[in-house]
Amino acid sequence: MCDGRAGRSMEDLPDELVLHILRHLSDGFALLDALPLVCRRWHRLCQDVRLWSNVSADTRFWKAQDDPRLLLHAPALRCLSLHRQTAKGIDKDCLPAAVGRSLAVVREAVTVTHGGLLRLGQQGGGGLLALLWRSRHTLRRVLVPWADASLETPSHRLSFLEVLARIECLEVLHLHVGVKTVLQYSGQLGQDEATVPLRELQIRACKAASKWTVQRAVPEDLVLDLVRRAGAGLRELRLDGRWPVPPRVLQQLDRSQLRDVSAHSSVLGMAAKALRSVERLTLSVMLDQDGGADDVDMEDPDADSAGSDDEADGLDDQPFQEFMADLRTSGMALVSAALARCEAAASLRMLALTVTDVDLAEDENFRVDCRKLVDAFKERRPLVQTQLDFHCTFRAEAY
Repeated sequence: MCDGRAGRSMEDLPDELVLHILRHLSDGFALLDALPLVCRRWHRLCQDVRLWSNVSADTRFWKAQDDPRLLLHAPALRCLSLHRQTAKGIDKDCLPAAVGRSLAVVREAVTVTHGGLLRLGQQGGGGLLALLWRSRHTLRRVLVPWADASLETPSHRLSFLEVLARIECLEVLHLHVGVKTVLQYSGQLGQDEATVPLRELQIRACKAASKWTVQRAVPEDLVLDLVRRAGAGLRELRLDGRWPVPPRVLQQLDRSQLRDVSAHSSVLGMAAKALRSVERLTLSVMLDQDGGADDVDMEDPDADSAGSDDEADGLDDQPFQEFMADLRTSGMALVSAALARCEAAASLRMLALTVTDVDLAEDENFRVDCRKLVDAFKERRPLVQTQLDFHCTFRAEAY
């Protein structure tokens, strides 16, 4: 008896089943170069958006000179990652041109490093905004730096913040703010009262920036509107540790149910109810900003030059010792207050504390006293994993 299945082939399968099989491929170059050459039917199927649901583009792994054509021809992508590092054989103008002319829709995530944004330039930057605009109905993760407020989408003339405000399914937002070009914010995110399913928010500035530069670079109203639109769904909040959290933002955070918080120690000003659900705390205690070195007046050791050399040395040492003693006292008070406030976090499982000051970070006596405070907190909360670091900063502005 003849088996009727002997003559079956892929040609006998319906398009839906072939698409279901081929959509497990994640190699975009195979969908561009190999599969379309099998037959006319597969050439037509390779242009179906559903077939590209698992394809991602990452410029770090591009090796051939014509690899940017993946952006040029792909109708859709799962993830897009743009970095400055690419193969040496790729022309520097290929990537901006491919991004600028791309018609792809990204389904899940867009990641751009600061070097990647610089490489895109004006043409590629506008194309990136257009890509975000096309993907506004599906995009869930956006991790981008933004240092050029003049970029707009070529067709709709929308700025980055206007495009960001229209992403409907945004769950994760990492925004790296440039410090040389202050991000101009005029309430673009506050015009729409609808909430977004934002569960993770991170806003940071350049590592080389001083605390004063960070305060100018990160607009308070921008953070306030993002937290407000996230509502009670916000679970992870990571703000630059050099940026004191304003009272208005703290009041808005009282409505959230945070689990992971990394920010300036002023974030502990949230209501006790909001702190109760926090499981991970990463705090930056900046002493020279919170009432340390900048608030202590040190006498001029050269004010009185009379007397012997021994007397002059005594006059030099005494004001300095008093100055350091006042610094230690104010610094210990801030660290102690932060640890006392952490007691309200009933669900706390991990606490990382970074003490930052240009004068006390290298003072061994101050370090020992801080460790004693952390050890005492550990005795009261034995289930909490603690970590204490010290960091020295410079007061000079960094550009």
